[in-house]
Amino acid sequence: MSDEKKTVTLTIDGRAVEADASASVLSVALEHGVQVPYFCYHPYLSVPGNCRQCQVKVGMPDKEGVLRWMPKLQVSCNTRVAQGMVVDTRDAEVKQAQAANMEFLLINHPLDCPICDQVGECWLQEHAFTAGPGVTRFRENKEHFDKRVDVGPHVLLDKERCIQCTRCIRFCDEVTGTSELALFSRSDRMEVDIFPGRPLDNPYSGNVVDICPVGALTLKEFRFKSRLWFLQTTSTVCPGCARGCSIKVWHRDRSVARITPRHNPEVNKTWICDHGRLLGDALAARERVREPRVDGKVADWEAALAAAAEVLRGAGGRAAAVLGAWSTLEEGELALRLLENLAGVEAGARGQAAAAVPRHDQGEDDGLLLRADRTPNQRGLAALLANRRPGQVELSSLLAQAARKEIGALLVVGEDLLAAGADAGLVDRALAAGTRLVVLAAHESPTTHKAAVVLPAAVFPEVDGTVVSFQGRAQRMNAAYPPPFLARTGFRILSDLAGRLGAAPAAARPRDLLEEIGRAVPALGGLRFEDLGDLGRPLPAAPAAPA
Repeated sequence: MSDEKKTVTLTIDGRAVEADASASVLSVALEHGVQVPYFCYHPYLSVPGNCRQCQVKVGMPDKEGVLRWMPKLQVSCNTRVAQGMVVDTRDAEVKQAQAANMEFLLINHPLDCPICDQVGECWLQEHAFTAGPGVTRFRENKEHFDKRVDVGPHVLLDKERCIQCTRCIRFCDEVTGTSELALFSRSDRMEVDIFPGRPLDNPYSGNVVDICPVGALTLKEFRFKSRLWFLQTTSTVCPGCARGCSIKVWHRDRSVARITPRHNPEVNKTWICDHGRLLGDALAARERVREPRVDGKVADWEAALAAAAEVLRGAGGRAAAVLGAWSTLEEGELALRLLENLAGVEAGARGQAAAAVPRHDQGEDDGLLLRADRTPNQRGLAALLANRRPGQVELSSLLAQAARKEIGALLVVGEDLLAAGADAGLVDRALAAGTRLVVLAAHESPTTHKAAVVLPAAVFPEVDGTVVSFQGRAQRMNAAYPPPFLARTGFRILSDLAGRLGAAPAAARPRDLLEEIGRAVPALGGLRFEDLGDLGRPLPAAPAAPA
């Protein structure tokens, strides 16, 4: 059987378009820029056709080729395209039906827009302006429902604002399979609610807030936090696990206000897990490294970089690295080049660069998005180390060598040794044997307290660079704002440090260094910044998964 998709030609508002024969009229119209109002339709959920807002006029030619209009308007989300079909979204009858439907939906809707978190992205507001009648004939009292229903640890429900589109119900039924939400009662007393004793506490509960077209479902962590027009947005990649979901960071005054999913059909569709959604709050709760320190005392950047260079130079070829897998490809490459330069390897050669990339596994993969590996770039760093000697080693092995005085200095980039699973006694024995730590860190930890030199570094979402997901998909991280206090990006710190150690000048920007890495590392298949786009790209030869 042929795998080719069957296509049909139809006409939408006088324009001929080609479409997949299995597509709906609404999806084809939206794909070609035809604005049809809708509420209940979602491209990754089933199609109930219950909001009735997307009605259009549909006609088909008869056997003689004469156009015959269907006697009633059709719900475009639940009407499949056909060869020769004619669709009219601008007919007076269509506009009248859409306006009447909007009037119906607004009958019992509360007029609390000034205090609603959905203002600025409320579909009901937008369609009321573009497709509504502008007036109402309703003079009776509105039906009233509970307005602050705690349905789960992260979500509040305002039943008065709900228009029963059932998006949230279908998400819990079809995506997470947990079915916490349902419709109860009938007629104008119909309402969405949770089943008794079953709160909305699945790991993806925040997605019901994203897909709610009105302000009925709100996220507790963002509720009343900011109006949307005060926020800036940056497209980047979630560092919460090895999936690398495409996300949008909403920020203000160098602070994350919220994180929402960004559409990427090859990675996360339009979903993210609650772990990634709340990552901004989790990072903000941790104490930042505010300034450079040398032997526990605050220093300026010049003195700190000089001290770090002296520590690493003093170790000579006995230096090694511990790379947190939150580090980008570019940061990892700079750290490894620095070690190779210390070992006397010729510039550009792939030589001695012993480094550990600890895993941070929590539980098991959940079968949807969230991975047990809670770092975004384990495979990318493994690719950098794959053709170096001795390449990737276990953290315990590095520390054991240090305890035997075989390693004089450890360059620790974005990692806490104890959080990475290192034995505290082994760390102490390594330090007692004379191993000194140069630590690039964004947050305070037991490792920063033991370090000879601490260099304050940037963290998501302050970082530009490239990461590779567990599937071998390279994506680019984009900085939303500069790092706070005296912190600097890891790329800048490692570039400056390498320069002080006599290494060849690195590329001026992460994107330029990425092209060098792509040419030098076979597993990255000639990766270039321009090829990544907004959604990333799969590597021609995916890096081997680390042991």
